[in-house]
Amino acid sequence: LQGPIVQVQTVTLKPGHQFGFLNHLPEWSEALLVEINVNHIVSEDCRRHFKKELAKRKAKRKASAARGTTRQDPMGSSFIDRNDPFFHVSPVLTGSAGGGGGGAESIRD
Repeated sequence: LQGPIVQVQTVTLKPGHQFGFLNHLPEWSEALLVEINVNHIVSEDCRRHFKKELAKRKAKRKASAARGTTRQDPMGSSFIDRNDPFFHVSPVLTGSAGGGGGGAESIRD
């Protein structure tokens, strides 16, 4: 999914936080919530259906920007490069590096 970044929010996951979809992360972790513009993907009917909610978010972003508490696109890009090695799983972690699969079972006394 690609689109222009609209807002980036840093949250600290305190006990009982409101982001249930982040419950797999440890408490007190920091997470970045990135809002992107998906108007080029979403149908006109869908935009019309969520018009009030979208207007509220826009007003909230505007108020936050006026207070200076919003960061806009801190990384200078509007998408994640899936070819970036940072996002690739190491063969050692997957056991596909060859040579016995790695891990504790290959350690000898």
